[in-house]
Amino acid sequence: MWTLSTGMCELLNSFREVDEEIIPILQVVEIVLQRDSQTGVKRFRLKLSDGVSTTMALCNDHVGDDVFNNIIESGCIIQIDEFIATEARNGQAIMVLTSTSLVSPPISRIDSTMQVGSAVRTKHNSNSRRQQQQQQEVTLLSEILQNIDETAGNKYTIKGTITNRSDLKYWASSDTGCYFWFDIIDSSLATIRGVLFRDAAQTWTELLTRNETYLMTNCFVKNDNAHGPGLHFSRNSQFTKVSERVDIPVQISTIGEIESRQEGTYVNMVGVVQKVLHVDMVRTRATGEEIAKRVIVLSDQTGIVEVTLWGQIATSCELQTKQVLLGKQLKVHRFSGRTSLSYVRNSCMTILPETDPVAKNLINWSNNGGTDMPDPPLEPQISFTGLKELGTGFEGRLFGTITDIKSNSIIYKGCSRCRKKMNSPQCEKCGDTAPRWYFIADVIVVDNSSVKESLVLYDQAICQITGLTADQVSTAPSPLQELKHSILNKQIDFNARRTVEGLQCTRINEVMK
Repeated sequence: MWTLSTGMCELLNSFREVDEEIIPILQVVEIVLQRDSQTGVKRFRLKLSDGVSTTMALCNDHVGDDVFNNIIESGCIIQIDEFIATEARNGQAIMVLTSTSLVSPPISRIDSTMQVGSAVRTKHNSNSRRQQQQQQEVTLLSEILQNIDETAGNKYTIKGTITNRSDLKYWASSDTGCYFWFDIIDSSLATIRGVLFRDAAQTWTELLTRNETYLMTNCFVKNDNAHGPGLHFSRNSQFTKVSERVDIPVQISTIGEIESRQEGTYVNMVGVVQKVLHVDMVRTRATGEEIAKRVIVLSDQTGIVEVTLWGQIATSCELQTKQVLLGKQLKVHRFSGRTSLSYVRNSCMTILPETDPVAKNLINWSNNGGTDMPDPPLEPQISFTGLKELGTGFEGRLFGTITDIKSNSIIYKGCSRCRKKMNSPQCEKCGDTAPRWYFIADVIVVDNSSVKESLVLYDQAICQITGLTADQVSTAPSPLQELKHSILNKQIDFNARRTVEGLQCTRINEVMK
């Protein structure tokens, strides 16, 4: 006779080990269909009961197809042949079902004393695999990268921290083809990008979290001429979250010491978050594509510095003022005598807990007025002609008056997550289905020498100058006239980059009137 696996849900919910000889037999008591708010993809979650307690399980594509085709229904009894027990982003336990068998069609909800079956496991579950993973030899990323010609194509087990990751992305030509990438750093301070595709991507996208450390098995090295070396993972790959952090040796530089560091070198630093500026969009010189940019201002007892974040790390940043931030492998930049830092591919940021001795020292200093210091000094202003003489690609601090708007279209409907222009209900880049209005305008500015230039202003810059949002302007009878009324004759102190077409605004420093 068969019985429900009493106590199985409690074991899963508490992350305790499950006897590898027992196949979980549970009853489906509820089926939840949910749509990913970012991608619009539908996925099934099952509420499972062992007769005493319940747990939630996420279905991969194969099990999800059984739910969609009514093979698995609410009330039925299922045998879980293979599963992954892991931790979701919110810290709760979650089981990912990868293979199931139907034991009984739908019946009334039962308790643990009702007989419905028994079994002996013929396959190892994820917990036995976890023990095997822990025993495998871990290879350092530095060893893999130093011998890339020999390591390409080989499979490895690594332990590293995920410093950055993308959302689940879908190819425009396919409804099912998807992937997401993530950057890994290990104790050798080497970094590499990992990629998951299709079923593996859908299984792990909700479970892999930035700034967490994982033991990763069955990953193989691929050396792509276009993108460089990377790690690829398949449906057989496993990720086990480990409690210990990767021991990354860090030599901390004070902000005052960064001033003497050579441009292009990398530094590790700790500072109190003094400001978190809004996300702005700029065009890259290499491809001409728009990319998100955000500046944060950090300070310590020796000075103050700006750190520029790019791409998804800029849009997903949830830093707050007065937090203490540890930045690793930040790149030093210097322009017009002004030093700043940039978050690049091999960078990593961690918010230090208040109990950390370094953080505690900075918090005490900050609370006693330590952060009441002026912003980093602005570089000297130059004329439009002076920036033009420097050449395409150079950036400088300028001053001018907005005299006209060249473009007739000054707002567009774009993705609320990645800002890409949307011509259909779903964003082609990230799958988001919640558009909003954004500004983009080509204006004429005149400097004190009466030299005219074309200047591209993006959403955040126009919001700063006018105090209006694109959503507000979109409801006006004539959005163009509404913007002209608010922006013309405004004098602005701004930073801009020289392009072939003209100037591209990168920051508004001050609006005079």
